[in-house]
Amino acid sequence: MIHVAADPPWDQWSKGDPWNYAPPLPDYAAPFERLAVAFTFLMTTKGIPLIYYGDEIGLPGAGDPDNRRFMPWEGYSQHQLKLRGHIEKLGAIRRGHAALWRGSRTTVSVSGDTYAYAMSDGEETLYVVLNRGDQAGAVDHMPAKGHDLLGGGNIAGPKLNLPPRSAMIVVPD
Repeated sequence: MIHVAADPPWDQWSKGDPWNYAPPLPDYAAPFERLAVAFTFLMTTKGIPLIYYGDEIGLPGAGDPDNRRFMPWEGYSQHQLKLRGHIEKLGAIRRGHAALWRGSRTTVSVSGDTYAYAMSDGEETLYVVLNRGDQAGAVDHMPAKGHDLLGGGNIAGPKLNLPPRSAMIVVPD
């Protein structure tokens, strides 16, 4: 999956011989950050998330026969470790906040690259804020005060500015 988040996305089919053109592991942060935003959405919506082996480290791969590489157990890049840590943190947050897996989603703000939604189960409401873009992005209608469970900082709404390719999970104060 990491190859689809690269700049530009890997397209082995245009190479003429897909059996001999395997995408490499990207050596820059942006593809891993894009996957982290996607996993934030996956892990903060109702239902059971599916993470295919290797996706938690951005294991490169493409179409058959390159779609089932062996799982490496060591030698990860700094970007792979950061992505894996992000997913581990998402798992802990999801475990600690049932609204993320059993709650109802309500759209709070949406633009071309940003999406903010509230997940509520009647007992708790959390706000998930995503910026998939390569530029900073703003979202409106956020709580006046809150705490970002992913980044650990405090927020002051009602407008938030997110760095490129980033996410927040906000618990209102």
